[in-house]
Amino acid sequence: MKNYLAIFLVSYISILGCNKDNQQSNLTAVWKNNTGHDISVATYIYGIKKDTVKIGPMGEFEIANMAARGRILKPFFSSSYLSDSSIVIFDGKFTITHYSTKVVTQSVKNYYEYNSSKNLQNFINYEFTSKVIKTNTYNHHIYYFTEDQYLDATK
Repeated sequence: MKNYLAIFLVSYISILGCNKDNQQSNLTAVWKNNTGHDISVATYIYGIKKDTVKIGPMGEFEIANMAARGRILKPFFSSSYLSDSSIVIFDGKFTITHYSTKVVTQSVKNYYEYNSSKNLQNFINYEFTSKVIKTNTYNHHIYYFTEDQYLDATK
């Protein structure tokens, strides 16, 4: 009888270990420079410069590569490169600021508010693809810098 109880317990624990709710989402995000210009992206928190990323013409830079428990099927990722504001600098001289909140002051000439379709702080502006393979979800996000943004920066 003890053997049957031991076999039952081992089987029960094994079944619990195969729970299909053990899902994982793998999230990646890149900034892709689709222009013929050098780009620098300076990130700021509370007005203090945090980091600067350089992306050459037609280059890209990975800003997120992470895993999260559960199945995430919509645009989402966490990145230290997303902050309260980012200044994108084209060719070392033309700038445009991307804000993560509503702009309360217009102290800069060229900027995108958070709800702009060109703002890199807003997940909605990233091309999003998702693929589910068994219990894993693979989400990829791409933000494209474009010639149109370069022209906005030169105004």
